[in-house]
Amino acid sequence: MFAFDLKGVEQTIDDLERILGHEALMRAKDAALKKGAEFMKRKIYEAQWRARRTGATATAITFSEPRWVDGERVITIHWGDEQYRVIHLLENGFYGRDGDFVKPKNNYGLIENTMAANRSQYLKIVADELQRQIAG
Repeated sequence: MFAFDLKGVEQTIDDLERILGHEALMRAKDAALKKGAEFMKRKIYEAQWRARRTGATATAITFSEPRWVDGERVITIHWGDEQYRVIHLLENGFYGRDGDFVKPKNNYGLIENTMAANRSQYLKIVADELQRQIAG
């Protein structure tokens, strides 16, 4: 894990809030988060589609509206139509009836690996969109 200290970030955020206003900055953050969520949703969809049997888990992907969680603005990607139960088992594995732990061949850790592989591109998309929103 990396530890670093960013000096001036709070001041920059305060300056942006003073210049743009709280609501405008919040709209810019939300737009950037939504753009990033669309990107990540597409990447997860593509990964699940390649590992599909029926495609139901890939087509059930949705994401929430931006909201506050522990002082941070976040969007959550989730699965509707009760698919979240299947996703959890495929992503984390499960114990079969015989008591052996089953790691699904094509799906074990698929979402976590997809998100990790696309993290830097996601952050770049969010940063670029935030810059575009503030400049525009």
